[in-house]
Amino acid sequence: MSQAALQATSAGAATTGDQASTNMNNLLKANTERQRIAAEVIISLAKTAASAYTGGAISPDGCISSGGNHSQDGAKINYFDKTQGQIPAGNNASGAGTITPVGGSSQSGSGNANGSSNGSFNNNGTGGSYSQNLAALAATWGDSQPRSTLFDKVLAKIPDGGLGDSSTMSASSISPFATIPLTLTSLRLTQDPALLAKLSPLAAPNPDGGLAVVELSTKKMASVKGGDLALAASISKVGVAITAYRLREAVRDFAEQSSATTPAALISEIISAWKPIVSKAYKFNSDFPKLDKVLSFTPPNLTLHGLGWDIDFITTSSLTFTDVELAPRAIHCRTQLGSSERMHLMVQNSNNEAATLCTEDLGFQYIQGALEAEGFAVKGGLDLWIERAFRQSSKDWGFPPVKGSVHSATANALAMLLVALQTKSLISADASTDIVNMLKKSGSFMGEAFKASSISTTVEFVKDGLGGPGRNLFSDIDVCRKSSGKEYASVILQITEGPAFNKVAVGVDGCF
Repeated sequence: MSQAALQATSAGAATTGDQASTNMNNLLKANTERQRIAAEVIISLAKTAASAYTGGAISPDGCISSGGNHSQDGAKINYFDKTQGQIPAGNNASGAGTITPVGGSSQSGSGNANGSSNGSFNNNGTGGSYSQNLAALAATWGDSQPRSTLFDKVLAKIPDGGLGDSSTMSASSISPFATIPLTLTSLRLTQDPALLAKLSPLAAPNPDGGLAVVELSTKKMASVKGGDLALAASISKVGVAITAYRLREAVRDFAEQSSATTPAALISEIISAWKPIVSKAYKFNSDFPKLDKVLSFTPPNLTLHGLGWDIDFITTSSLTFTDVELAPRAIHCRTQLGSSERMHLMVQNSNNEAATLCTEDLGFQYIQGALEAEGFAVKGGLDLWIERAFRQSSKDWGFPPVKGSVHSATANALAMLLVALQTKSLISADASTDIVNMLKKSGSFMGEAFKASSISTTVEFVKDGLGGPGRNLFSDIDVCRKSSGKEYASVILQITEGPAFNKVAVGVDGCF
């Protein structure tokens, strides 16, 4: 009977698996067909509109009339020469022909007609502008961005890709925070007794520390005091970066549903909708993100594709970093630097002044509310707690109602963070990639320990923290790759003195 039951169970599982596979294939086919039909509709409309708009320079079948002996490229040039100087409605061309969006920077050198970050246009001093008509751009020579990007933006404007459900979402329904928190379960992390048996002896000499490790291919993990707050020091700066990326994502989603046509109107609408929500996130310090200091806003009528807002971090790429800004844990950072540059200094170089400026612009209530919604903090300040800004003179916002210290975290929360970054599950794939790229250039106590012990394991991305009364408490979060190719995540918190940390780091590597 047991054998028969087992066979029946196996048959049922096989049937369920087959049905799941069939359902997935049907879903993929349906999505592909939906996108194909929507694309055909969009292209057809674009070509027809382009023919009418250009007076026949572009035929309804999408071809450019030759105009005698001219090549197609010549026809394009002739057409756009004729339309040069026709400024789209709402544009304000200055003598230099550059339009700077709110929150942008004239020092960045970006945003010319090549479709770079802030979306402004360069007319080479003529005072005119090439046509920004969507149909002409799409049917004649495409967007300055990849065709796939243009298609995605157009499709996003059509409910359900132009087919099926026509319901729409209002801007006021967009949350400033994540709506689904990450958890150990959602990341498929499971506690492994065998791994714990290897890790536990390393924690014995360090009773105040916290340890967590994850074997990334299997998602097996183990932690010792994984739920206890320990000093994270500068590791908490990653938390500030997370909230900045969440803010950008949320503002983009809000703008997608908003009818606002100017940066001032959009910002005002966001503040009205979100300030009551953010103000309730934490009772300390009534504040709100300084949107125009964190993000640049380019309205739809000023973007090359004309399909929606371009919203990104403010950049000042023409301003090079100074030596004092690049020094480890520097206390100098110019306020003229854009939010993008300050964030890089904060994460890569652990610049304390850059971290302070980023923190002040985002606001304590938004930071802690966003971290909680993301899954890295719960009510009461557990898991990841950013106590204050990063100047020595910064005042505490309020200690968490549990045992902890300034800028503290739990090993489990940081292990979850590393896995979310490594699997590109944090906010979005692009956001995860950006944060990882910054962490690849950060310092690593673990890397130094491997070098001192002649261990061939490499650190792929990392953030370290150094704190305590005598700056003798070492912390590190790392994703490492062994020479065998095996990858693991490691969290080591609040280990006293360098030699003790090195011993724990070598022991953690030995777990794999």
